[in-house]
Amino acid sequence: MFECNEQKKGVYEYKLTTTVMVSMGMKNSLVGEVDLSGSMTQQETRACAFSPDVNPHISNMGKMLEEMELKVRNAIEGIYIQKTREVINGMRLVNGEKNKVCTILHPPSAIIISS
Repeated sequence: MFECNEQKKGVYEYKLTTTVMVSMGMKNSLVGEVDLSGSMTQQETRACAFSPDVNPHISNMGKMLEEMELKVRNAIEGIYIQKTREVINGMRLVNGEKNKVCTILHPPSAIIISS
């Protein structure tokens, strides 16, 4: 959401508020149902020169929005995606130990491993 106010002649203050909601779910017979959800809100304020021909509002807001999108995407990747990988890899290690026990009890052709 953008808020735009004129500070002085030819200079506007743009305030961008962005909220992203993330929900990642997984259902597996070995692990059960897992849901990782959350939201993140970022806010940024910037003063930019405005002129209808050179720097229109849409241009100023577009640059701000693209920069914010990149920041939010990187933050989500760092927080949610990496954490999910850590949790899944931890579950695989636990399942790996279970599968070693199953391998001893059953021939390898009878073991089904799904990711």
